[in-house]
Amino acid sequence: MISRFLSGFAIRLYNLKTQMGAATYEYGDAQKVLRGLAEYADIPIMNMLDEQGTPLQIMADVLTMTEKFGGLEGARKKKIVMSWAYDERAKSAGVPQTNDRGRLHARQ
Repeated sequence: MISRFLSGFAIRLYNLKTQMGAATYEYGDAQKVLRGLAEYADIPIMNMLDEQGTPLQIMADVLTMTEKFGGLEGARKKKIVMSWAYDERAKSAGVPQTNDRGRLHARQ
């Protein structure tokens, strides 16, 4: 039914217990939900974030560089900085994490 209103559906979903009130949650559940939606959808389902990463983030980054710098060649002439803000809530593995001193730490 959603295909009557949309040409595509982009979803950010990484913790079903927190985001949707699921009784239980296991690593990989969000991706299973996204794949289940895609299996029955008549429109593209785009995975913008799950607990395993952000697969379409690079597409958004390239689009932004194309719009702002006139393409990737124009971006090479610029200084580009990646930054993030500390948040004590747990994130997916695709989101940089910092400890209480602001130091980046890897999530396995």
